[in-house]
Amino acid sequence: MDVFGPWKEIKETIDSLSKFTHVNETTFDITDEKCQSLSEEALGILLSIFNMIEDTRNELHCELASHIDSELMSTFISNSMPDIDILSHQSYVEHSEVTDYELTDIDNLEVIFKGEGGRCCSCFSKLR
Repeated sequence: MDVFGPWKEIKETIDSLSKFTHVNETTFDITDEKCQSLSEEALGILLSIFNMIEDTRNELHCELASHIDSELMSTFISNSMPDIDILSHQSYVEHSEVTDYELTDIDNLEVIFKGEGGRCCSCFSKLR
């Protein structure tokens, strides 16, 4: 996503509107059409800023969700193996999944989740 592309147009519009913050001979008594045009341009730019914020927010949400899913699955699997091994040396995890999770706390150092999941375990059988 290119978030820098629209900023040139935004800056130009803001610069053109800035000159109307002070009344002088070049900015006083503009036509109704010019006023309408400048207003529509300013509102259009404002809408594009809000759209960029929403698009960036959605992209960030998708990236975080993907990373969180990956990390949760990795943690789930790495914690499952030792737990199963303690219960039985002849068991193994066939399949595990995180079925639900929620963000419970976040700060500048860590993100804490509470989650649920399941695993399917099997035992090695000795065939003779």
